[in-house]
Amino acid sequence: MQKRRLGRTGLWVSIMGFGAAVIRSIPRVEAEKVLVRALDSGVNYFDTAPSYGDSEAKIGALSKRRDEFYIATKIDPPFTRHEAEASIAQSLRRLKTDRIDLVQLHGIGDDETLTAATGPDGAMAAIKAAQARGVVDYVGITSHDPAFLGRVIAGSAFDMVLAPFNALYRDAATHLFDRAKTRDIGVAVMKPFACGTLAKSIPETAHLFKGKDVVTLATNALRFILDYDVA
Repeated sequence: MQKRRLGRTGLWVSIMGFGAAVIRSIPRVEAEKVLVRALDSGVNYFDTAPSYGDSEAKIGALSKRRDEFYIATKIDPPFTRHEAEASIAQSLRRLKTDRIDLVQLHGIGDDETLTAATGPDGAMAAIKAAQARGVVDYVGITSHDPAFLGRVIAGSAFDMVLAPFNALYRDAATHLFDRAKTRDIGVAVMKPFACGTLAKSIPETAHLFKGKDVVTLATNALRFILDYDVA
């Protein structure tokens, strides 16, 4: 499995991460098999969130192999310091770990919410306190609006960003990637298959990979992304 540097975090992460939202809908025994298969295949970046059902607890089943992978989890709304402190504590318990590599503010898309989250009584204060205690290493932000992220990361404390990007939805290439690279902010991508659309043979997407060697539709969708400067 190839690895790329996740910006100024200095973490070398597998070019394919594991988005754990999907395992909330399958039994725990089956989820553990999928997680172990990913880890054995070289995946070392696992993305989860408290709002992804029981995914944190399922990842906790890998606790004996904790040194083999990085965990990115999230702070869900409301983005208050009190709620964020409780969220981090709960995530540590569910993940069965004493440290979280990345904690991200989850799904922020407007200035008002970001200002509240990064204010003195906001979630960022809780993350910084957790960093000072050594239980959180890096901080990130996620959004479905790449243009918003590209605008707010200037001068920010964020070490990485998570944004949607794929062959159908390319706004991040226009509004985010170069700005993040200039500031050495790591970039991870969500929705690589456009919620499954790019893994299907349908007329609406047939033109996207013309002239490419077809291994599978999913492979070509990933190759498209990895031609860009993302981790």
